[in-house]
Amino acid sequence: MVQKVYRGCFLFLPVFIWLILPISATAQTVPIGDLREDQLRLQQLLNDSLTTSFVHRPVWSRVYDTYMDAAEGRPGWWNRKLEPYEMDLGHGFSFGLFEPFLQSTINSHLPVGENNAAAWHGRGITSDLQGGFFITSEYATLTFRPQIVYQQNVRFRRPRFIGTGPDGERLFEAEAIGHRIDAPYRFGPDPFWTFDRGHSSVRIHYEQFEFGASSEPLWWGGAVHYPLMLSNNAPGVQHIFAGTRAPVRIPWFGEIEFNWMMGWPEDSEWFVPRQPVSERFINAINFSWSPAPLPGLYLGLTRAYIMQIPEGVSWEHIRIIFESPRTSPPRPDDPEVTGRANVDQAASIYLRWLFPRANAEIYGEFFREDHSYDFRDFLMQPHHNSGYSFGFQKIFFVPRLDFLKMNMEATNLTPSRLDEVRWQTYYYTHSRILQGHTNRGQVLGAAIGPASSSFYLSLDGYKDDYQVGIFGQRWVENDHFHYRFNTGQDRPWGDGDIYYHRVNLNLGVRALWGPGPFYLQGKLMWTKAFNYGRYEYSSISGMDWGDRVRDDEHNIQFQLSIRYLF
Repeated sequence: MVQKVYRGCFLFLPVFIWLILPISATAQTVPIGDLREDQLRLQQLLNDSLTTSFVHRPVWSRVYDTYMDAAEGRPGWWNRKLEPYEMDLGHGFSFGLFEPFLQSTINSHLPVGENNAAAWHGRGITSDLQGGFFITSEYATLTFRPQIVYQQNVRFRRPRFIGTGPDGERLFEAEAIGHRIDAPYRFGPDPFWTFDRGHSSVRIHYEQFEFGASSEPLWWGGAVHYPLMLSNNAPGVQHIFAGTRAPVRIPWFGEIEFNWMMGWPEDSEWFVPRQPVSERFINAINFSWSPAPLPGLYLGLTRAYIMQIPEGVSWEHIRIIFESPRTSPPRPDDPEVTGRANVDQAASIYLRWLFPRANAEIYGEFFREDHSYDFRDFLMQPHHNSGYSFGFQKIFFVPRLDFLKMNMEATNLTPSRLDEVRWQTYYYTHSRILQGHTNRGQVLGAAIGPASSSFYLSLDGYKDDYQVGIFGQRWVENDHFHYRFNTGQDRPWGDGDIYYHRVNLNLGVRALWGPGPFYLQGKLMWTKAFNYGRYEYSSISGMDWGDRVRDDEHNIQFQLSIRYLF
């Protein structure tokens, strides 16, 4: 029933837009990853205005307008408002065009890419075109901003731990994790096109509140690179939603924001489960609070249930999001537990704290898969099935530049040593919901993927119409598998593990030139994929360091994007 309502929203809500009495415009959202988001976050660091938490994205365009109107007249591209073409239709309606955005990415040897929504950056050329239109008013908005992607998907060296199908053919599945998640290492053997509805939605809104239907990716929490619950690493889930589009102020208490979404993740074409699977349903909520005595501090909670729905969505699937965590150990014969076997829960708490006068912010998130059995369980081992991230941004005013921005972010989704005494497994996976926390073959959460970790550091200089930066990242890929598989292996020499540990080193430069109406962005990144082959320990003999096989790969990524404001 709920799914029929969702699909009906796309058909009938645009008609409803024309039947209501509007007052004014500027009610569409700012797409995640858009240049406007970079401007908005810089404005938060540079100025004292605290108009949005920026932990519920996409944000309302009027929030962007508020920041940029305050910065009007100041030099620098980050102070220049990027306005779409817009015309008055009369009767309070406005029609606008999103500027065309074209991005081309070339990977020389390996697939490297993240946080690109419907695009999967395989080896070869990936071209991504976005644009569209909106019709908006005070009470309703229709947005159509699709993403059209061509992906050359050139063949590259197959990772070692890829399973085989019933006929002996190699599958397109996640290395080492296999059929327990829908995250193929390659999207088939051929080039392909993707047409995605992208940042499209129909929404009804009044003052700070809104509801509607959308295909937009969602980004929850304060992370700059890797939020743990929802990001734009995958195509947006087709969903219905209700929530706030601006903070709601409660005297003496502070400001609150929330977003509740219910959607239908889809499987990729290359997902081959080892047992039958059903359609999935996700029910998730994001709530944040800014205490009145501490403006700039945002404390948040996210919670998500992914469920199999072979017979469709019922009221039980909807109300589950409001249930309290289980407070006592479940009995194996409990019929409620049996009914919940096809339900996977994840939750996180997060913090973002802005210090505008110091031109800085800190942020962090703690993530858990599944409930604790009871309070004792939580108190003894709160880190069971957990991950975390934390980071900061700081602006420095230096000679010859308008300013310099530093960003550091550390993320860890690798199970702890608790794994030696208590079962833990890959986050974003489930024993029954084999597709996992994914949509159309890409992880909905942190782009580094299950059981991985990352340390990222960047420096960007800003001057007039330019931005130039350098960045580096150490990304450890699927450490959980490394430890599990190699425990007890016949190591020829203990230190030799450095020749088997799967680690990526990313080093790059990036630049922006934005005199308007053209905005050009470019990135050049070198990747060293250490121990790409995950060789067997037994395949190497002797203890001479010089005889070690360095089974590494490398990749060079060049990316160029252009946008033109009408």
